[in-house]
Order: sequence, then C-alpha cells, then structure tokens
Amino acid sequence: MLEQIVRGPLLLPQEDGRVVFHADGALASDARGILVYAGAWEQLHHHVPAAMPARRSEGVMLPPLIDIHTHIPQHPIRGKFVEGIGADPPGGRLLAGLKRNVFPAEAKCAVAEHARVVVEQFLADTLSHGVVGGAAFMTPSALATEIAGQDVAARRCIIRFSTARCARRRPQTIIVVDGPYRVDGANINPGIGKCRALYVASLKR
Repeated sequence: MLEQIVRGPLLLPQEDGRVVFHADGALASDARGILVYAGAWEQLHHHVPAAMPARRSEGVMLPPLIDIHTHIPQHPIRGKFVEGIGADPPGGRLLAGLKRNVFPAEAKCAVAEHARVVVEQFLADTLSHGVVGGAAFMTPSALATEIAGQDVAARRCIIRFSTARCARRRPQTIIVVDGPYRVDGANINPGIGKCRALYVASLKR
C-alpha cells in the first residue's frame, strides 16, 4: 500500500553503471517508509488512487543511498585526508596522510565530549543527504563506540554489530553483538568496555 509519493525529475542508477534520467519521475514508499517504486511517473500513476496526492520535489531526485564504508571519527576531516602532504613523501601520500591527519582526528574521539559532537554531526549530515544505510566504523576507543551506539539508537536508527577482527598490534579489539543495539541501562553489552573497536554492519532509519 502506497503511503507517500514524490514526483519530479529523477536520476535512477542502473546495475550496469548507467544512470537513467526521467524528466517526470516518481519515488513512492509504503507505510513503513520503505521505497517500493522508483521510475517514470507515467508507469506509476495508473496504480495510484485518484485521491492520493503526489508531492512535487524541490529539485532533481535520487533514490536513497547506501554508504558501504565510512569511518565516523574521520567525518570532521572528510576531503582533507592528505591536506598538507607533499606530492611524493616517503612511504606515499596515503601513509603520510594517515599519520598527519587521520590518526590524530580519530584519537580525539577518545574524549567523550568530542566523540558526541562528531557522532551528532555525522548522523545529521549523513541522514540529511539521503544515506539510509551502510557500514560505519567507530574504532578509536570503547567509549567512543558506546557513544556512537547510544546516539544512533536515540535517533531511532537500527544498527547491528558484527565481529571486528583485530590486527596483531591492536589486541583486545574483538566484540560480537548479534542483534539491535538497545540502550536502556540493562541491554548494553558488558564486553563493550573491554574493546576498542566495533564494526557497524548496518545503519538505517
């Protein structure tokens, strides 16, 4: 059963890498907010009750997006990973950028106040730009990971954690939580305080 329809110009990515443009397109969702149609309005409107309105988009639309790999602590420096790095440093630009910009940014999230600000900014920015799922990493500290879980749950998102394999030089970074992360005082996994990394397998409204 359709609950909401938005009509307007639509860019629709295809499995073969092409992007189809519909000058008069539509996105439709059911009562659960799940997208059930993305395509030409001409093909949809025959199945829409006459009394059901279609909201006009404010610009060109895209279906909701999935970000399959992102690091929450790096959100403040997105686009600046190699800022201040020369063209050919020893070891390459990637390693130099990690040492100069990425690792210091992640280390700041070991402080609770900073971690909360970063997580809030990440969630606001991500969800406001149509990203409804994916995989996110929150790895600097157990405290930062717990804060991320609490803030995500507070926004009524669903997150699932799965195993985070640890490197030899980073012991005690494995935790397995199979199920929704619930924050009610009794359901926070006690092992969370003993680890420094969690892998967020999915994030969605």
